[in-house]
Amino acid sequence: MFVIVNTCVRWIQEVPLSRQPVDARRGCTYYVSLLQSSQRQLHVGDFVYMAPSDLQLPPGDSWLKHVDKLGVYSVDRLWIDNARSFAL
Repeated sequence: MFVIVNTCVRWIQEVPLSRQPVDARRGCTYYVSLLQSSQRQLHVGDFVYMAPSDLQLPPGDSWLKHVDKLGVYSVDRLWIDNARSFAL
């Protein structure tokens, strides 16, 4: 499991794909851009830093000091399922 640590912020609203993919999961809506509950805007094509969920920072420490332990990933798909949870 991974936790999103940092993204490039651009404030827009949810933007659904004009055409849903032919291999779309039933009950899911796919998006070009989504606004997370943490107020982070994600877009298809963005790169995000991600840390394993078991990586703990010492109190008062910054993620910027531990970039070597983070993965960099490209956002390929954004979707929301019927339960309103989304993944990338």
